[in-house]
Amino acid sequence: MLVGEEDFTTSVTRKADAVFSMARSREALALFESLSLPIINPPVGLRNARRSVLTDSFAKYAVPMPPTWTVQGADDLPEPTFPCWLKRADACAQSADDVCYVENQAQLRREWAKFQKKGIKEAIVCKHVAGDLLKFYGVEGSGFFYFYYPTADGGFSKFGLERHNGKAHKYAFDTARLTAEAERASRLLHLPVYGGDCIVEPDGSFYFIDFNDWPSFSCCREAASAAIAARVLRAIEHNESFRNYEQQPGSDIQVAGYGRMA
Repeated sequence: MLVGEEDFTTSVTRKADAVFSMARSREALALFESLSLPIINPPVGLRNARRSVLTDSFAKYAVPMPPTWTVQGADDLPEPTFPCWLKRADACAQSADDVCYVENQAQLRREWAKFQKKGIKEAIVCKHVAGDLLKFYGVEGSGFFYFYYPTADGGFSKFGLERHNGKAHKYAFDTARLTAEAERASRLLHLPVYGGDCIVEPDGSFYFIDFNDWPSFSCCREAASAAIAARVLRAIEHNESFRNYEQQPGSDIQVAGYGRMA
C-alpha cells in the first residue's frame, strides 16, 4: 500500500512486513522508531544523514573527504584554505543559498551570518577540491552502483553550483575502490539506499563531498528499482530491524510504503 506522509498512522503498518519509506518528518521518524519492522531507509540512517554527523563519522572511520569543520556559533568559524564551501548541516539543502561557494574569510563571515538569520544554527565548512565532479547512486549489498559526470553534455544542475568544478575531464580513477568506499559509508551510516557526490582529482584521488538518502536515480531508474526491490526483500528475509524484532512467519509479504505524494 502507498500512503502519504501526512496520512499514515500506526494502524497502517499492523499487517506490514516492512516499511519502504521516503518520509523525513519528525513525526514519521518517531513513528518508525516505535515499530519492530525492517525499514528502508531506517530512522537511524536518516538521523545520520545530517552533515555534522556525517562529517564526524567519515573522519572517525577514514572515509575519504576534504578537510571539513563543523560550525555551531558566531565565533566558531575556522580559517580554511580558500576557496571553500559553507553548507547547512541540520538538513539537506532546501534552497540554493543553503550551500555557498566562498572565496575569502570576510565572505565566509557574511554568509554564516545569513545562515544564522535564517535560523540555521549548524553548518560545515569544507575545502574546495578542484577536479571532476561525479554523482553516484547505490543500493547497499545489491551490487548496484552507478555514477556519471553532471557537468558533461549539458547535464541537469539543481542549483547551478556544479559550475565551480568546470568541464569534466574524466580523470582515471579506481572505480572498484570508489564503489567499495561508498558501500562502506552506506553501512556506516545505515543508509542502504543512497546517493551522493564526490570529486576526482587529476591523480585519481577522490573525496566524498555529499552523501544522502533517496537520490532521484533519474538516469538509472530501471536498474535501481530492481536493486531497491531486492534490497527490501532481503531486509524482510533477514528480519533487519534495529529493535531486533522477531518477525512472525507468513506466506504473503506486505510492504507499507510512505512518501510525499504528488
